[in-house]
Amino acid sequence: MNNSLFRLLVFFLVQVSTLTAMSKETAEIPGADLACVLVAARHFQVEYPRAQLRHFVVQLSSRNKELEIVFVPIPPPGSTYLGGGNESGEEVHYVISRTSHKLIRTTYGR
Repeated sequence: MNNSLFRLLVFFLVQVSTLTAMSKETAEIPGADLACVLVAARHFQVEYPRAQLRHFVVQLSSRNKELEIVFVPIPPPGSTYLGGGNESGEEVHYVISRTSHKLIRTTYGR
């Protein structure tokens, strides 16, 4: 695993841990789903190399044998989010196969 993917994995796990601590609930991510998140993150990094993940919320939605991973930019203070993107970046949806861990499709927020 290269250094940037390792940092991304650590970032993701810290975010999950923080959310878990705040809500006092347990968050579990199956290994196959985490593999899908890493595939989506690689695509996101290639498409948007200047995007800083700390300015995004990552949403996961289960769809049978697919996992949708959405990178949603956090609006800067004082601005509103109308969908599609803002100063922090673009909203991007990746659908990844849970069995092959390959990208099925990419869509963008509007």
